[in-house]
Amino acid sequence: MRAVTTRRTRGLAGLGALVLTSLIASGLPAWSADAGADPSATPSPSASAEETTGQSAAERRRERAAERKAAARKQADEAERAAADAEEAAREREEAAAVERAAERAAELAEQHAHDAAELVAASKELAAAQADLAVARTALTSARQQLRAARDADAAAQTDLDAAVLTEEKATRDLADVEVRIAEGHDDLGRLAQVAYKSNGSMGELSLVLSSTSPNQLAERLAFLQSVGSAGNAVIADLSVDRADLRNAQARLSATRRAAEEKRSAAAAALAAVGAKERLARSAEQQVDAVVTARQAAFDAAREAAVEDKRRYQVMVTQSGALGSRITELAATMRRAGTRSRGSGSFVLPGTGGVTSAFGPRLHPILNYVKVHTGTDLGIGDGVAYAADSGVVLLTEFNVAYGNMTVIDHGKVGGLRIATLYAHQSAIGVEPGDPVDKGQAIGIIGSTGYSTGPHLHFEVRVDGEPLDPTPFLEDAELPTRTFRAPR
Repeated sequence: MRAVTTRRTRGLAGLGALVLTSLIASGLPAWSADAGADPSATPSPSASAEETTGQSAAERRRERAAERKAAARKQADEAERAAADAEEAAREREEAAAVERAAERAAELAEQHAHDAAELVAASKELAAAQADLAVARTALTSARQQLRAARDADAAAQTDLDAAVLTEEKATRDLADVEVRIAEGHDDLGRLAQVAYKSNGSMGELSLVLSSTSPNQLAERLAFLQSVGSAGNAVIADLSVDRADLRNAQARLSATRRAAEEKRSAAAAALAAVGAKERLARSAEQQVDAVVTARQAAFDAAREAAVEDKRRYQVMVTQSGALGSRITELAATMRRAGTRSRGSGSFVLPGTGGVTSAFGPRLHPILNYVKVHTGTDLGIGDGVAYAADSGVVLLTEFNVAYGNMTVIDHGKVGGLRIATLYAHQSAIGVEPGDPVDKGQAIGIIGSTGYSTGPHLHFEVRVDGEPLDPTPFLEDAELPTRTFRAPR
């Protein structure tokens, strides 16, 4: 931009200098041959009468010359100011254009994340669904693990209670056995005492023991001894009998407690087993869904890479489409200079018999918000033949990296607009540059060359080289009659 401004500045300055020189030159007096004489020469005496008149004319000439110089200087100043104003206006236009180009470039850069690849959209949806499934599986696993910990704690507590109940019951059993032993021993002691007394004195042993007393005191002591021995033995046996009854009651209660603890322990073990199975199921589900997420992530990454590659292709197509506009304009001008004239009718037939699969215009990516402009209308395969939409002259046929096998037909000026049509992705081209074609003439075979995801006809309408929506041209268009020349 700076170089363009400098060139314009130099051109305007040169123009101003040229105007200034011309104006100054136009104001100078036209010197006669006598005027070219030496001004310092002394006039002759015979010319003294004319000297005064000559001097007055010279002064007038000098005054007029001065006025013309002043006017020329004024005009030069005005021209210089006009040139400066023009330069400032040009600079402002250049700056505005630069700002607009920068904005367009920023918009392009902002849009270069990806484009509307169907695979990327599908992969993104599948990845999102798998991630949602994984979140559910992980929630179930977390819940199952919490329940498993609680079940393990309950199982451990039930086992502890059961162990305590068993120990308590075992102790009561041992205590009861001890009491039974002591009761048996008491009975044995009393039996032995009675046996000794019987062996010593027979059946009258106790009576003889009393009658053999030599004094009242001895008698009282012996009677008291006999009573205390009998009472003590009977009391011990009675106490042991009470202890045995209490221990048997306690043993019955402890047995009931143990059975309850066993049932609780069994229930806790069953709950632990059920929760353990649930935890294993949740863990397996997490592993399976995690594998699905990994696979979907890989598919999404692959789709993104494909989208980036497709984006690169789109940029190539945009670049080549822009360059193609200039070429169409230049080739049409060259053809006109050569005397070739195209006579299109302005009324189209359909360039293909297939239905519209993709219309002209911008398309917004549903995930990445990237806008991709489709510069034409895509038609399905139909009968597989591409037809000239209108009469004209073949302007260009070539293989293009983006458009594949491509044909451009010039239709001349229609309604004041220079119209050309473009037919892309052909598998075979049946015409050559310079060939005249009739409306509806077969010109090629539909294919999938260039940047194409499948066989179709990409059809463009170009006005002065720039793509225009083909829809208005195709709305009422009829099918080609196929009665014209077949492609060579």
